[in-house]
Amino acid sequence: MNAVAAIVQSWQWRRVTVIYEDVNSAVNGIIPYLITALHEVGSDVDDLLPLPPLPPYSLSEKLENLKSGQCRVFIVHTSITLATNLFMEAKNMGMMEKEFVWITTDGITNQVDSFNMSIISSMQGVLGVKSYFVHMAKQFKVFSSRFQAMFHLQYPDEPNTEPGIFALQAYDAVWAVALAMEEKTNQKTFENSTNHEASIVSMNGRQLMDKISKSNFKGLAGKFNLMEGALAPASIFQIINVIGKSYRELGYWSEGLGFSVSTRQGTTYNKSMRILGQVYWPGGPWSIPRGWAVPADAKPLNIGVPANTTFSEFVNVRYDHPGGPPIVEGFSVDVFRYTVALLPYNLSYKLVPFNGSFDTLVQQVYIKKFDAVVGDTAIVANRSEYVEFSQPYADPGVQMVVFVKPRKSERAWLFGKPFTTNMWVITILVNIYNGFVIWCIEQKDNEYFGGTWFNQIGTTIWITFTTLFSTLPGISKGCTSASRHF
Repeated sequence: MNAVAAIVQSWQWRRVTVIYEDVNSAVNGIIPYLITALHEVGSDVDDLLPLPPLPPYSLSEKLENLKSGQCRVFIVHTSITLATNLFMEAKNMGMMEKEFVWITTDGITNQVDSFNMSIISSMQGVLGVKSYFVHMAKQFKVFSSRFQAMFHLQYPDEPNTEPGIFALQAYDAVWAVALAMEEKTNQKTFENSTNHEASIVSMNGRQLMDKISKSNFKGLAGKFNLMEGALAPASIFQIINVIGKSYRELGYWSEGLGFSVSTRQGTTYNKSMRILGQVYWPGGPWSIPRGWAVPADAKPLNIGVPANTTFSEFVNVRYDHPGGPPIVEGFSVDVFRYTVALLPYNLSYKLVPFNGSFDTLVQQVYIKKFDAVVGDTAIVANRSEYVEFSQPYADPGVQMVVFVKPRKSERAWLFGKPFTTNMWVITILVNIYNGFVIWCIEQKDNEYFGGTWFNQIGTTIWITFTTLFSTLPGISKGCTSASRHF
């Protein structure tokens, strides 16, 4: 079961559905271990579907209930007969298509070599955990040749004569009984014995069981070691992927080490199944199934957003035309949409503007009018009584307003503070213009504007700036009436 859980963990599927045969061996044995293994890798069982071993019941009805749900990852642990009917019905119902994931335990996968083409065609894309044994060992080659010869004589029409894992386990069980009856400590001493019948020790049933329970040898199917009356669990499994007319051997999973492409010494192990290469998923190999899908009858989430905000940079609600759909934009909305896009499943939602205070908006979640709220909502104590907040995504930190002392004293230029620079420039230009006009009027008749050109320019500039602060009685008396009115 740890191998199945490792596959689920590799693709980050958080919820799975377990389909099992409703028999005592599964209910009290395998299924509790599978649920524990899934919890250890951070996945939960979304649904448990027990299937009776015998009719009457509608298999299509039970699958229809699974199809209408959200979970798309199914782990199957049933008998061969029930598994074949299950996959053929699932194919007819369109459940062997894109976004569906099917994983079979070793009880099913170990017999995949005996499946006919109709069954294989209904299992395209299925991942399976298969018991592993060494095919290249000398002991296996000898047994395989003898087994195939005898099997062909009894079943000449069968195309596949290779011994399966159950044949190897049965052979190892016979060896365990033989070793116990001769009281041999291991398989090697039994093989070296020349007279097996003479070496059989007389014992009762209880004594024979005690001897068998102490068996510890390396058999064809792996290490044969009984622990508390049961065969010790295997530590290496083969991972296969059903594709085409048969299946493809992806690699191996080893207890405590992870996945690898081989079992040779020095090979590289990884906790992720991605090291095994491309997987052919149901419906095509191009995209990894998310493991979740929104049912057709599922209602989208109602997400409340503030319609009127002080800072439109966070949330901004506008309409292209009166009565049209709202267009919601802003930093908070972008964060929400990007977060939803990162989810391993599709989440349907709609943004609903709300006219009211932030406190009232938060309370709408409490009364179940909205499923959530998106916006620049401050996390305060009274609002936490109604809803749970996410982690802050915009933290301004502590801010202080302090007085900044200027480096140099600017008291000498304080007179210029009332007006802007442009105002001062315009004022100066206007006074220069006034001085020029007065010079044009008075330079012929007023003695103050006589003399050299240098004296006339100086007098004009002097009049220009002194008129900003005071009047000139002497000049005013000497000026013509036209210049005084000007």
